[in-house]
Amino acid sequence: MAIYKLGEIGELKYSKSFVANGNDSDFPIFATGGIVGYTKIPTFESNSIILPRVGTMSIYFTNKKHSTKNTAFSFKTKDDTTTKYIYYLMSSIDFSIFSMGSAVPRLTSNFWNQYFINLPPLEEQQKIIDIIEPLETISTKIKTTKKAIISLLKMIANHKIENTDELLINHLTFEKGKNGPKEFETSGTPFLDVRTLNTRIPSKFVKDKPNTFRSEILLSLDATIGLVDWFIEGFNGYLYNLKSDHLTKAEILLNVLNSINKKIIEMNATGSTIKHASKAKKEMLYFKLNQEWKDITNTLFKLLILIEEIDAKKTKLYQLCINLLIR
Repeated sequence: MAIYKLGEIGELKYSKSFVANGNDSDFPIFATGGIVGYTKIPTFESNSIILPRVGTMSIYFTNKKHSTKNTAFSFKTKDDTTTKYIYYLMSSIDFSIFSMGSAVPRLTSNFWNQYFINLPPLEEQQKIIDIIEPLETISTKIKTTKKAIISLLKMIANHKIENTDELLINHLTFEKGKNGPKEFETSGTPFLDVRTLNTRIPSKFVKDKPNTFRSEILLSLDATIGLVDWFIEGFNGYLYNLKSDHLTKAEILLNVLNSINKKIIEMNATGSTIKHASKAKKEMLYFKLNQEWKDITNTLFKLLILIEEIDAKKTKLYQLCINLLIR
């Protein structure tokens, strides 16, 4: 096992410009939150690690040529095996604790170039990769399946659902979360805010017991308005938990995914820096399904939750393997 600085074994690159002129069959453009677009003119080589510069402290690996926004770096060593090994090692580390920004998380090129890393011999790196990589293949299949189910639900929400000219608020309650404490905990129950809804990665914790559970439909009408999720659990802070005594959760989700209701949320947005659209609650419309499509939708939603549970268990197994094999 040898210790190196990242800058000694690879090259950190930073792009100030890119051309977003592609589609999802072209080359990805990365930011700290993941893929944000596509280009036909990539800036960097394949088999690289995407490291955070500003914003969400997430790390990605891409086997495609790519570009980055100015919130992320692209890092690559001379040997693809070593690059992949470093990715596995770094993906198990919470880099938010190293953040140099007070309001917005930030890590500089100097930080990354000076960051120390332990590397075993190349042969050992490859053996570890051979164990972990199959889990990534499973992950890809899970993501593809989940994406297909969500696409079907969106199709139903916009083409198989009937406008009743009734208000949605007459069929469900918009249960607003509670403000958090003045000082948050470093561990405990995840505090659910807009950032958590956007990333599914909690950054704040409270002592309270969870009041929101998986399969419940959560909606953001503040900051990043219109965000919706169905598989996060914790103490609800600034989100709306949509509940009904006669609509299924699948029916609630379809009403939120409907393009007309999404437009109503956008039209009710106020504020220049931080958006607020709470008035949309009183204007969103209620759409209903016939019994046949209701049965199909409820089955799809159950399948979506099952896929999410499998994905969560796979993630735990993946992390356990990394923790055991990479030290």
